[in-house]
Amino acid sequence: MKWCLKGFAVICLLILLPGCGKKEIPAVLTEPSAVETSPQKPVEVTAAEEPETRPEENPLEPLERQEINGQIQSYLTGEMVPVSQGNRRPIAVMISNDKESLPNYGLSQAGVVYEAPVEGDMNRYMALIENYDSLDRIGSVRSVRTYYIFFAREFDAICVHYGQSTFAKPYLQYIDDINGMEGVGGAAFYRSSDRKAPHNAYTSFEKIQTAISAYGFRQSYDSEYK
Repeated sequence: MKWCLKGFAVICLLILLPGCGKKEIPAVLTEPSAVETSPQKPVEVTAAEEPETRPEENPLEPLERQEINGQIQSYLTGEMVPVSQGNRRPIAVMISNDKESLPNYGLSQAGVVYEAPVEGDMNRYMALIENYDSLDRIGSVRSVRTYYIFFAREFDAICVHYGQSTFAKPYLQYIDDINGMEGVGGAAFYRSSDRKAPHNAYTSFEKIQTAISAYGFRQSYDSEYK
């Protein structure tokens, strides 16, 4: 029996001996071989030359207006209008936006309309009009504020207003204005009977032209607008 057990142990030992040898490392875990790479040439960066801009190609330079068949481009709308209107300084009329003054007259003829607050929750219009030859009622006309004076100067316009704020008064010396509260400007306005003051002051083409002549205001645009 002892010999049988010894023989069995020897057989088991012979079976296990081959498994105790050194294991091989898988190929995926071996150190990769060095890859030869060629050095890259540096990229040369050159600035593109800017094309020369000629003065006549400047898109910001205004084009000179040209008269075509008795019409010329309006400074207010860009549309073609009769030369008598397109070359004449527009009027910048202060028009009320209060409910008591509605409806407004002459506002539909304006080429440019500014709307800005005056006091509280009240707004007021400044209507720049060049086509007002047929208007016998424009308004109702109200007082002007400082910033409206700057709006009128942008278009070389004649400011038409009935009074002004305290802060605006010093700036009126820098603009041609027809003021219903001062000088011959009072003759440029009339009051209607269908509204209560101060919402019933109006002007007209004839009255404005009379005031322009009395003050000796320039009728056509200044040289910077031609």
